[in-house]
Amino acid sequence: LKAEVTFFVPNGYKGEVQKVSLKNEGTSKKEFVLFSFLEWCLWNAEDDSTNFQRNFNTGEVEVEGSTLFHKTEYKERRDHFAFYTVNSEIDGYDCDRESFMGLYNGFDKPQAVIAGKSNNSKADGWSPIASHSIKVTLSPGESKDFVFILGYVENPFEEKFNADGSMNKSRAYKMIEQFDSADKVDAALDPL
Repeated sequence: LKAEVTFFVPNGYKGEVQKVSLKNEGTSKKEFVLFSFLEWCLWNAEDDSTNFQRNFNTGEVEVEGSTLFHKTEYKERRDHFAFYTVNSEIDGYDCDRESFMGLYNGFDKPQAVIAGKSNNSKADGWSPIASHSIKVTLSPGESKDFVFILGYVENPFEEKFNADGSMNKSRAYKMIEQFDSADKVDAALDPL
C-alpha cells in the first residue's frame, strides 16, 4: 500500500487542505480503515495546558455528515468556530479524546485504531478532538484520494446564528466546496 499526503494552506484561505492518496501496489485486494485525527485547541494554548478545571467543562462539538465542528463557547462568547471535514462518506467518528485514545493509551496505540472502528463519541466538556474513520477497499493497481480540510470561520456578531437559532455555517460550506475533490486540490497546486 502506497500512501502520500500533501498539506498546504491556499493563499487567502483560512484553513489547511490535506490530500491523502492511497494506491494498492500489490497483487491482492486490500481492505483497511483510514483514520484521521487532530486535537482541538480551546482557543488559548497557554490556558489549555494549565486551566484544566475550566477546560474540562467547555469543549463542545457538532457532527454533520462527514464534518466535525468545534464550537466551544460559540453560543456564549465567541464569534468563531473550526471544522474538520473529508470529501467522503465516513463510517464513524470520534470527538472525545479518551474515547478515541483509550484511558491510558498513547498516540502509539489509540484504542479506536486497534479496534478498527470509531466509537461515534461526542465531546461534552473534556478534551475535544476530531477523528474520522473510513473503510477503504482497493483492488490491485487501484488508487483513491481523500481530501481533508481543517478550517477556521469567523462570523460577524449579527450573523452568528440562523433564523432557527442554529450556528451559521455558510462560510464553512463555501470553504468546503472550494476543495471538495482531488481535482480541485490538484488545480490549486498546479503552477500557472
